[in-house]
Amino acid sequence: MPKKLLHIFLFILASSFCIVGSTQQVTPAHDTIITDTVAKEVLIPLRQRVANEIKKNVEQFKAEKITARQKEILDNILEVSQKANYYLEKGIDTAGIASQLDYVLRIYDVAGDGVFTNKGTTQTERNLATSSKLLQELLNQTAIEKQRLDSYFKNLVGFQNQIDSLASDSTLIELPSDSVSLANLLSKIRLVTNEMRPADSLIQKAIQKVQLLQTRVNFVIIKLEDGIEEMENYREDLAASVTDRETANLWEPIAFRRPFSEILHISKEKVRLVSSFYLKNNSGRTTLLFLLVAALTLFIRNLKKKLRAAHPIAIGSSHAGQQEWLVLRFPLLSSVFIILCTFQFIYPKPPFGFTSTLWIISALCLTIIFWNFITKYWRTAWVILLLMFFPAVFDNIILQASRAERYGMLLLSLMAVIVGVVFLLSPRRIELKEKGILIFIAFVVLMELISAVANLYGRFNLSKSFLTGGIFGIVNGILFFWVIRLINEMLTIAALIYRNPGRETLYINFETVSKKARPVFYYLFVVGWFILFGRGFYFFRKFAVEFNDFIEKERTIGQSTFTIQSVFVFFLILFLSGLISSIVTFFASSERGNEDGREKRGGIGSWLLLIRISIISIGVLLAFAAAGFGMDRLTIILGALSVGIGFGLQALVNNLVSGLILAFEKPITVGDVVEFGGQSGTMKSIGFRSSVITTWDGADVIIPNGNLLRDPVINWTRGKSSRRVEIGTTLASGTDLEKTKKLVLDILAADKRIISYPAPSVLVKDFNSGSIEIRILFWIEHFKFWTQIKSDVIEAIDEALKKESIQIPFPQEDLNTRSAESDVKKNK
Repeated sequence: MPKKLLHIFLFILASSFCIVGSTQQVTPAHDTIITDTVAKEVLIPLRQRVANEIKKNVEQFKAEKITARQKEILDNILEVSQKANYYLEKGIDTAGIASQLDYVLRIYDVAGDGVFTNKGTTQTERNLATSSKLLQELLNQTAIEKQRLDSYFKNLVGFQNQIDSLASDSTLIELPSDSVSLANLLSKIRLVTNEMRPADSLIQKAIQKVQLLQTRVNFVIIKLEDGIEEMENYREDLAASVTDRETANLWEPIAFRRPFSEILHISKEKVRLVSSFYLKNNSGRTTLLFLLVAALTLFIRNLKKKLRAAHPIAIGSSHAGQQEWLVLRFPLLSSVFIILCTFQFIYPKPPFGFTSTLWIISALCLTIIFWNFITKYWRTAWVILLLMFFPAVFDNIILQASRAERYGMLLLSLMAVIVGVVFLLSPRRIELKEKGILIFIAFVVLMELISAVANLYGRFNLSKSFLTGGIFGIVNGILFFWVIRLINEMLTIAALIYRNPGRETLYINFETVSKKARPVFYYLFVVGWFILFGRGFYFFRKFAVEFNDFIEKERTIGQSTFTIQSVFVFFLILFLSGLISSIVTFFASSERGNEDGREKRGGIGSWLLLIRISIISIGVLLAFAAAGFGMDRLTIILGALSVGIGFGLQALVNNLVSGLILAFEKPITVGDVVEFGGQSGTMKSIGFRSSVITTWDGADVIIPNGNLLRDPVINWTRGKSSRRVEIGTTLASGTDLEKTKKLVLDILAADKRIISYPAPSVLVKDFNSGSIEIRILFWIEHFKFWTQIKSDVIEAIDEALKKESIQIPFPQEDLNTRSAESDVKKNK
């Protein structure tokens, strides 16, 4: 690159000498012809003069344009060179990458121990699985470094190509005729050349170094990929021959022996590396787990505080007539136990070392929580189960087979069988809080029997899978049973404390949730247990991989390409959006009145329709986006549907649009007391097409939204909840009106339910025949009680009038009777 500019510089310098020499040549003398000067000037064509002037201006414009372009090119070369220098200074840690590659190769040797080297008598599924995960993590890290190197190399080549392209521009060899401009050009080229030369040299060296490092990275990646592929082949072979004999019978001698200490050391190292890598890659999920534990701890402590205020005896001890709440005994331990057991599934494909740590913490927390709650017999049984669980965890960490491990496995499996049979036959089994645990005990007895037999006859991998699967299965089953119990306790306590949904509970009706959640928890528990149990077997993971390949395979119908996964995700998102919308509706519609009887207005119920519309709309858009359905196609479909909607669904569209207007304008909201079409009651919900009014009789009246906008609606609570009550009556003529007014007003003033402003009044309405008609008017604070208050006031007024001997006249009718016989006589 600098060589090109140097050549341009020498070319311009030589050309400039030629130009100077040519300008110093002697110009031949012109023939002087004596002519008439005035005539000559007149004969010079004006057009030629103008043409020369134009030519001169054009040449000058071209020269200025070339000069500007040359300056722009040189400035760009200088700018790119400076950027390249800065990029090289910032650079990339090639030494660190080289060191990382050395580390990867060392870990590769560790991962290959027992697989590629020191194979022993048999390959083990746990060793292959752990080594494969370790190599996959190394491959991911190396791929990241490769991506960084490729990006760095691409940018370096880009800088080099930019400078080459600019330096090769033919505009740079266009020589200006002006000596000053020529000197400036030469000076600029010299400056740019000096500035560019070190950058060019550094770029060349950096490219060479990166190319060598790229070659090494590619070699490591290929080696890792080959290692992973070879391990997967081993695992497939093991899965295909899982019932075949892999090693000698337990009583027969073996051909290969490796010190157990070496096996234990390499196993611990592999498990440690895999767990540390996994924890580092999932630090975000782990942080979320801690946040959930903290939030649940605060919630349980709040429940404990409120319950202590209401029922101080019910916490932490069992008294007559009081229930002991285990979830409140140790809020932090309860939170850790519930969160670890329920949210362990957010971790994708966790290694056993990580998963077993979560199980151990959960088991220890549960032990402390229910230690004084369960009977001594079953407390001992739980301790014995843990004494089998911890060796099973330790055994599953050992990755390579050995005779010592096989003896330990046989002893552990026989112990589990004996303990399981004793517990199943024990008359104390009726003391179990969860009878479903007996099913798991029987299951573990069967699993351990198979494990013992397989171990005796050289089926090592089958024996280990059944041994650990049975013990882990019963422990996880017990953990899940107690998780459900503690969650139900927590919901029950919340239902006792938060009897009325409100802002503090996010409008959640805990009483309803606690009743309906238990069967859901059991279904989820069964699914989760099968997932944990299946993780211990290769065929389960193999089936999951093949199933993923099947649903992710692209299929074509016409011009449309889809996958079963995209279709499933499409309907799943639609289902979830509808479910969330229904849940929001359920919680909002569960609002109740306050203890003083006043209706709770506003809150989430007032915005229910808008929230539902937003949830459904977002769900539809996400569903189409997840399915890879273009928005242009969606527009075409909506355009076609709009024609049918316009003609055939006018009433439906009217109701939908009316629902939107009701949601935004809010003439009525959820919780308002309304009268419509002769029906009065509380507005229960405002839906997409129709709204529901719950009448005072308890019936739900469904009204299309279009009718609510078209017909008059009386809203008693839009502005305020107070209501005026009117009572009409008559007094006998001659009654002392002032005395009666004072009497009635005193009765109204004594009733605390009647507000003082506006003040009650008694008005004389009209004269009737023998009576005076009066109107009694007063306001109450809340409309809900107006019928009861009116009834009480009428009874009080009637009793007071009777005491004061003030009569209320009744309508009188004269009845004139005559016999039919007299009429007959008159007619005769």
